[in-house]
Amino acid sequence: MNLLNKKKEAIYTVNDSKIPQYCESQISVSTDKKYFAVGSTKGNIYVINLLDGSLQKTINNKSTNPILSLAWRPFHSQLYVGDNAGYLTIWKS
Repeated sequence: MNLLNKKKEAIYTVNDSKIPQYCESQISVSTDKKYFAVGSTKGNIYVINLLDGSLQKTINNKSTNPILSLAWRPFHSQLYVGDNAGYLTIWKS
């Protein structure tokens, strides 16, 4: 999976076969800047280590709706996830 900038240039690459090569979602970087989260069109959330690019956790959202937004709660280990059905889920990481 490649993270692209607005010019569609790859700025970060993750090589892990467990992560789909195409996830159209915003990403969110954790407040400690160690991880980022990206959502998939099938409702899964992938938490990736920024230092080495490894997959830390796959979160299987209760809904299979595409993930549209992600946000880490500052100074807490919670990830807020919004999907296209209008649901907001809070995950403790």
